[in-house]
Amino acid sequence: LHCLSSLGRTRACLATGVLFALIHLDPLKMVPVAVLGVALAFVVWESKSLWPAIAGHALHNGLVLTLAQEQPPGGVETGPALWATVGLLGGFGLAALWAGAVLFGRKRE
Repeated sequence: LHCLSSLGRTRACLATGVLFALIHLDPLKMVPVAVLGVALAFVVWESKSLWPAIAGHALHNGLVLTLAQEQPPGGVETGPALWATVGLLGGFGLAALWAGAVLFGRKRE
């Protein structure tokens, strides 16, 4: 992200998100992965630390794996357990990203 800083925050984060999606090599999930990459890039930019984004990425992967476990064979589970899992892990993820940005954030000069 630092090497793209001459582009400005928005363009650097967008470019990083696209690169993040390309590295994951999954054309069917390119757009959502790019959106995640942009969000994580903004966290890195604002916090000046990679650690909050690493935590966010790990929480995202945990959420995806948990949801994959919840799906019955041949169908998608839409019951309360699924939504409780999404809410819980999503809430923890947002809290971790916010806490990371606050704890690692420094004022720019």
